[in-house]
Amino acid sequence: MAGDRLLVDGGVLDNFPVQVMAAGAEGPIVAVDAMGRRPLGGAGGPPPLLETLARATVLSSWQAASLSRALADVLVVPDPGEVGLLAFDRLDELRRAGRAAALGSLAEWSSVHSAAPA
Repeated sequence: MAGDRLLVDGGVLDNFPVQVMAAGAEGPIVAVDAMGRRPLGGAGGPPPLLETLARATVLSSWQAASLSRALADVLVVPDPGEVGLLAFDRLDELRRAGRAAALGSLAEWSSVHSAAPA
């Protein structure tokens, strides 16, 4: 709870809640889109059932994510490489990819905004 608001994990209702943040107009929005660039399955075979079901749960969010990407001031899109959706044993690789993508996106945003006239 936060005051009279119930806050839940974004994946429950909205995997990419940028629209909610934009409505508040509280400042620049840094959004991380990690939804769509993961390999499905591996080694040329069909994806495992659990991975397919996990991916199916976010399908309805993809259209809303397109609008959310447009509303973000800074969009971070990590490249997960060949790490699958449920490869929890490879979180360190994903963390490094996320950090690299964030640093690149923030540097690009900063260079654009520092060059703008005051």
